[in-house]
Parts: sequence; structure tokens; C-alpha cells
Amino acid sequence: MVAWNTAATELMTDFALLPSEQRNILWLIFLDPRSKLLHPDRDSAARFIVSAFRMDAALAGAAAVIEPLVAELCASSPEFRIMWHDKTIYTFEYGKKAFHHPLHGLQNFGMATFAVDGRPDLILVVYQQMEC
Repeated sequence: MVAWNTAATELMTDFALLPSEQRNILWLIFLDPRSKLLHPDRDSAARFIVSAFRMDAALAGAAAVIEPLVAELCASSPEFRIMWHDKTIYTFEYGKKAFHHPLHGLQNFGMATFAVDGRPDLILVVYQQMEC
């Protein structure tokens, strides 16, 4: 995560309090204990995120760059290690994302992702709250 707004902080976590290497969706999904509570669809989302990360890294030729993160995740998360070595490509329902907020309960969002010109290593993710 290189940028976020107040709504993201209130919904997910205060990213400013995290060390920069932990502001990463993989680190948050697999090593932050709050992720299982926050993401009701965590297992399917985690499988998709790992397979998308593997594919994006391969396309970008970034194997050496991602090695330290992959090594840390494999050492710290047996679940990540299994998913990383599973070469299956998983799909995820784009356009929708649910979060379980500790105070407000289940929150549904529309989700859109965008490429960032000149930064193939970044993806902009935008959430818009949906009425249930």
C-alpha cells in the first residue's frame, strides 16, 4: 500500500502504523490475524491474490524482486506456502468485495482496479460502498 484514505483506515487498519514492508496485501492476508475476521471470503480471496501475484510477477520478470517477500511468507504462513506451490490459477468475482467491520458488521462494496501509467508494479483499487 503506497496510499490510502481515511475510509480505508477506518474499514481495514491504520496503514500508517504499519512498517512499509507490511503494507502489502499478501502480508496482511496471511500474517495479520485480523484478516480472517475482516474478510468473510478470505480463503477464496487469498487463493486468487496468490495466483494473481505469481502471474503478475512472472509477467513483469520480477522473480528476484519478490524472493524476500515470498521467503518470509513461506516461512511464516503454512497456508501461503501451500498456495504458492499450487500452480492453479484461481478466479475471483471482480466488482464485489465484502468486509466484516468490527462495529458495523458486514459491509458490501463495489470494487474496481486500475493500472497505473508508468508503474507496472502498482494497481489502484477503488471501493465504493453498496446498499444491501
